[in-house]
Amino acid sequence: MALAVTMTALIFTGKLQVWHLMAAAVISGVVMSGNIPARQALVANTNVLQALAMSGGMNPFANKSKIKIFRQEDGKTTMYLFDYDEVAEGRHLEMNIELKRGDVIIVP
Repeated sequence: MALAVTMTALIFTGKLQVWHLMAAAVISGVVMSGNIPARQALVANTNVLQALAMSGGMNPFANKSKIKIFRQEDGKTTMYLFDYDEVAEGRHLEMNIELKRGDVIIVP
């Protein structure tokens, strides 16, 4: 709710335009999704850990070590692996990539 109010205020004041928004889909495995895809509007630079937190955190049944991020660039799809527990413990922080428009996060 606070994010929606902030975005509305930024758009109203002209500091943010609708086309500035980036969207990333977070599919399954998050608390708020109810096993249906959830879209997150990314106003600023956002990494994987932040996107998962914005989606409500991890579902107790999620396979946190097998999260995948799919990115399409120049007609080619690249897959990145993300281990939630490793990153949350401060290890393998290189997995916590910055998201780009159109990235899809799969949480099995």
